[in-house]
Amino acid sequence: GGAGSGGSGGSGVVVEVEGHGREALGGVDLSRTVGWFTAAHPVRLDVGGVDVGAVVSGGVAAGELLKVVKEQVRAVPGDGLGFGLLRYLHPEAGAVLAGLGRPVIGFNYLGRFAGGSRRGPVSAWQP
Repeated sequence: GGAGSGGSGGSGVVVEVEGHGREALGGVDLSRTVGWFTAAHPVRLDVGGVDVGAVVSGGVAAGELLKVVKEQVRAVPGDGLGFGLLRYLHPEAGAVLAGLGRPVIGFNYLGRFAGGSRRGPVSAWQP
């Protein structure tokens, strides 16, 4: 199937990645802006070279899966900004992309937030 059916093409799956939309772009200073800028773009993840059955038990296979997915997500140019520009602002590409539908799997990454008590200094990656 295509992107609208979850994108199961071979061993791949299309996931819609949603983020906070405040990525730095060309030196633009976002520190004085307010509001929430949600950005979403599709990413095809192909784990064909990983023994997915062995991932459940952890170890080397789980690490390999994490590495493969991380590399595929990082390979998306401009954190997916180009997708939104093409999909919603380009008259020809927008029509083609609209016809593909949306992935049925979504992943929302909002960044890192402090956990636990809000007293005292915040350290990175608190539980």
